[in-house]
Amino acid sequence: MIRTLVVDDEATVRGVLFLAFEGDERVEIVGEAADGDEAVRLWQELQPDAVVLDMQMPGLSGLDVARQMLASEQPPTVVMCSSRMEDADRDEAWRIGVAACLDKLGLERVPAMLVAAHARANPNRPV
Repeated sequence: MIRTLVVDDEATVRGVLFLAFEGDERVEIVGEAADGDEAVRLWQELQPDAVVLDMQMPGLSGLDVARQMLASEQPPTVVMCSSRMEDADRDEAWRIGVAACLDKLGLERVPAMLVAAHARANPNRPV
């Protein structure tokens, strides 16, 4: 089971993500955050295996949050979503180690992308 934190400043997007993960026995949503500061706090508290992270949020951006998470001793698998992802942001996300980047129009694909990215990052851990 992949313990996952969902982070987006829009409650409707978080709701869509919860629906997308519903029934997927490989993933357990362990928390949700509405901004970058809350995301960092919950990540430190819950130590999830994976994080679905909005790129643009008030306060700490998704990239700022991802940098902190991915620089840790046990970084989670990070999948970033955005409705307006610039090429420079996508390039930076790849550079810092984000596992996948996805347009919010494709949120139904997040569970499969997260599971595949987590499996690539953790080949010796069955999902």
